[in-house]
Amino acid sequence: MRKYIRILLFSSLTLLLPQSLLAQPSAADDFINEASSALLETSSIGDADERLTRLSSAIDQYFDLSLVALGVVGNHRDALSAEQMLEFEVEFQKALVGLMFAALEEIGSYELLVEEPRMRDENRAQVLALIETASQGDLEFLFSLVRSENAWNVANLIISGVNLGLTYRNQFNELMLSNEGNADLAITAWAETLSTAR
Repeated sequence: MRKYIRILLFSSLTLLLPQSLLAQPSAADDFINEASSALLETSSIGDADERLTRLSSAIDQYFDLSLVALGVVGNHRDALSAEQMLEFEVEFQKALVGLMFAALEEIGSYELLVEEPRMRDENRAQVLALIETASQGDLEFLFSLVRSENAWNVANLIISGVNLGLTYRNQFNELMLSNEGNADLAITAWAETLSTAR
């Protein structure tokens, strides 16, 4: 059964409160309702710089960026030092923020429909969020979640059929191969490629 939640973009900003002020961890679909609403509301608040800042904060709050980044570097994780992984996480967050900003910009009013989670086990789930808009048609966000220390976090995201984790992993793998395993060159080239794409 779908949960139908109609939300206007000028609704309350309470979903952007720090995690410490939010309620206790909830069911996976409730978490995605909260996370999706927080991400969507950033598209209507302030100028572009302020929206980017709020979006970056929301992504940092709801995504496990370290886990996602590890998935993206894939089989090359042992070739990266701790410092290089931190650098890659920073560049990955920039790429994700830029992509989400472009996807959510000028989305207008919308209706958010969050389906019941598909549980893989008690700590892993997938939840589909359908965003119905008048300006951009329907957007499907399929969230892959992991639960650690009784809190859900986003580990991957598929937007209208495009698997971000897999797409980024393939890009990074090609850059590692073309740069003969030099992680610094691969990270720099990866960041430049995504910056140009934005």
